[in-house]
Amino acid sequence: TPPTNFPFDDWIRQQFIKLVIPRSESAMYLSFRYRIRPTTFRRFYNIQRFGMTEDLALGFSFSLQVSPALDLNHTSQLFVLLSQSTSYRWLIRKHILSLESSANVRWQPRGNEVGFPSKWLNIRWNVGGRYISPLFLIGRLHARATLLLRHKNIEKSLAYLGSGQGLRGFLTSQFAGQNFMLINVEYRTTSISLWTMHIGMAAFYDGGSVWGGQDP
Repeated sequence: TPPTNFPFDDWIRQQFIKLVIPRSESAMYLSFRYRIRPTTFRRFYNIQRFGMTEDLALGFSFSLQVSPALDLNHTSQLFVLLSQSTSYRWLIRKHILSLESSANVRWQPRGNEVGFPSKWLNIRWNVGGRYISPLFLIGRLHARATLLLRHKNIEKSLAYLGSGQGLRGFLTSQFAGQNFMLINVEYRTTSISLWTMHIGMAAFYDGGSVWGGQDP
């Protein structure tokens, strides 16, 4: 709910509730999950962290979750949450390539009785890829791209870009929208150890966009 000292008139307050405030819901869930994950791991050095070894899983990973639920405020409203994720990581002559995709949806057959626009709600699809080169010169090349799309987003969920969220040079969460696209290309040096510190450098290019939602 808006704060008690909301400084605008009642019409703006109602619009703020409609367009900005997340939707409240009380529900009880029962979840079933099936997962396949790889059992082949390879050890690497100076991939994501300076001066540390990292174990990366290679191969196919898959997860499916089904969650039947009951809306406790409207007990006639039964719905099902479905989520799925798939990924694969290859090691090709010391080149690391990863592809991943995930999707979520809410199926509520009687949602029109409580004002929802469709039986299928909170449709979300995310796809992305990542590449890490072998060590050359004094570092590695890293590249990634990701795309997130939402439809019938009754939760008013937003994606954010800025600073550590993938668009360096801007404020944290400076850009917000229900859909987003992001591309990063970066050359990271190996580290130099100075006493208890590991120091390195990175040259990078970040590009991204957010769009959709109520805010133009």
